[in-house]
Amino acid sequence: MGGDQVMAVLSLADKAGGGHFDEMGDLPLIDHISQYIGIALRNCQLFEKVRLQARTDGLTDFVNHNAFFDELNREIERARRSGGNLSLILLDVDNFKLFNDVHGHQVGDKVLREVAQTIKHSVRAVDLPARYGGDEFAVILSDTDLARGELVAERIRRAIASNPMALDGKAFSITISAGVTQYVSGQTPSQMVSEVDSALYKAKSNGRNAVASKEAAES
Repeated sequence: MGGDQVMAVLSLADKAGGGHFDEMGDLPLIDHISQYIGIALRNCQLFEKVRLQARTDGLTDFVNHNAFFDELNREIERARRSGGNLSLILLDVDNFKLFNDVHGHQVGDKVLREVAQTIKHSVRAVDLPARYGGDEFAVILSDTDLARGELVAERIRRAIASNPMALDGKAFSITISAGVTQYVSGQTPSQMVSEVDSALYKAKSNGRNAVASKEAAES
């Protein structure tokens, strides 16, 4: 037990030296040991809960900015070792500051939650969406080349643009702009983010509600 919660079941068999477990001689010691095991298991649960809270954005349940860089670094190392592909999407909500100023932060939070859910349903289970900061989101796409990454970003863009939100009985549209880049051997996480940020800037310069890639940003 951990407090008043059942943490686990301890099953004992085959007593050393043979014989049977004795309720008077063995059970008190087993009960005493079980209490310490329960406390240890409870502490492990609390530690894991705190660890997840430190890595998770409370609004969207995506990993947060710091955890995103940890995961990106891990995926870059994996791609480097295996020679596989890795792509990254960075997107933000178009004109979000103006929207927040007009409708208020509660509605703004609702928009971010809706966008997060659309992103989640538009990517694979193995992909990792993150709340990069403010109205910016990132998606790490493992085993994905640039062309496929562009298709995923476009799918997210279309899904959000075609899903109007209701406010005070009125429907209004939300759009996003997205940049996409692919990992190049030797890149650091910061360099990869810098490239995808440039692509996002290009998408916004093209009038927003658009997707741009690293190559398009350079041309």
